[in-house]
Amino acid sequence: MKLNQVKTIGMLGGGVMGSGIAQVLAVGGYEVIVRDISDELVDATRDACFESRWGIKRAVEIGKLEFDVAVETMKRISFTTEVADFADVDFVIEAVPEKLELKQEVFAELDGIIKPEAIFTTNTSGFVIGEIAQDV
Repeated sequence: MKLNQVKTIGMLGGGVMGSGIAQVLAVGGYEVIVRDISDELVDATRDACFESRWGIKRAVEIGKLEFDVAVETMKRISFTTEVADFADVDFVIEAVPEKLELKQEVFAELDGIIKPEAIFTTNTSGFVIGEIAQDV
């Protein structure tokens, strides 16, 4: 798969980085599915995308984003707790907490679910990518 063919992006983890990355991608026109491990975390991510200091609502308030663009942006972001919802994504960004075993676990969990041509990436700040992919 080439980057210019990417239409749908799966975001693993909806914390500060995950929610911010999801917003930027949705503003850029991509369909984004954000997955987190509980309904409570999914709700917190949804709120962060819209209501946080750097959220879409604030971008409208300070004139960085037009209201109609903000509405369309939020329509492009969906939220889930189910890894199966990533079956048709073209690109995956992992942004779970910086724990090697957790990163390896979420990548292994996707193996066999995501289409073979999908691109896997990580938002790690402390691990060698080869370590994360070692047992996958």
